[in-house]
Amino acid sequence: LSVAYVDEGPKDAIPVVMLHGEPTWGYLYRHMIRELLDLGYRVLVPDQIGFGRSDQPTDKYAYTYPAHVSWMNAWWSAVAPKNAVFFGQDWGSLVGLAVASMHADDVRAIVIGNGILGRKFKPQEGGAFGMWQEFAASIEYLECGRMISGDLVGGVKTPLTEAESGAYDAPFPDATHQAGCLSFPSLMPTSPDQEGAKIMLAAWSIYDAWEKPFATCFGVPDPVTGHGQKYFAETVPGAKRSSHTKIEGVGHYCQEVGHSALVAAINEAATQA
Repeated sequence: LSVAYVDEGPKDAIPVVMLHGEPTWGYLYRHMIRELLDLGYRVLVPDQIGFGRSDQPTDKYAYTYPAHVSWMNAWWSAVAPKNAVFFGQDWGSLVGLAVASMHADDVRAIVIGNGILGRKFKPQEGGAFGMWQEFAASIEYLECGRMISGDLVGGVKTPLTEAESGAYDAPFPDATHQAGCLSFPSLMPTSPDQEGAKIMLAAWSIYDAWEKPFATCFGVPDPVTGHGQKYFAETVPGAKRSSHTKIEGVGHYCQEVGHSALVAAINEAATQA
């Protein structure tokens, strides 16, 4: 399978690896890419398999959490960024934190925006994430532009132009392209015995001893992943010496409106390392 990715900036500069989640692609980072390049960083932004310009298997059963981690781990190993800063949001944190833990010696700092890494595994009943899972399971096609703008399922309104909304829909011309997109919400492990849970717990074994910078910058409000910020800040040793910022009125897709604050958090973590 082919992973499409952006690789811009000086090859000898500090690399910043940024990973998107559901239902987005590397386009989500367009503002941050420009700002990080202006600061002199090398910027690497892959599209996860099933999203953006990367390959899109049409069989929904091809998509599992271990598969996503394996695909992104293979990409990281091939591109081999050294001394990198990792930034992840949404499933970009769930997948990316696992991958970054597998390359811990090559990661100088981590910044998470509106994301989590599972540690307790049980079925999601009720609550914001449980309702999102039910909604995703009930539809045949997800209007991604409307999802990002907040017009589809409510929440914070993110101003998007017609062209920007169209760019989020562009990778999915019809439902056959959305097997990965529609499967993501169901991939959260529900038992510690599942392979996905074991991968997350293995990542936590790294982060429980992580002394390097581990910052967070969350858009609020966010009923789905907002709780992750406090947990990271109180749990990861390096997070206790790092900055934790809230961007008011931005919501879950923090990269759209909060991009400058996120870039500032990345730059601070990179220079702190």
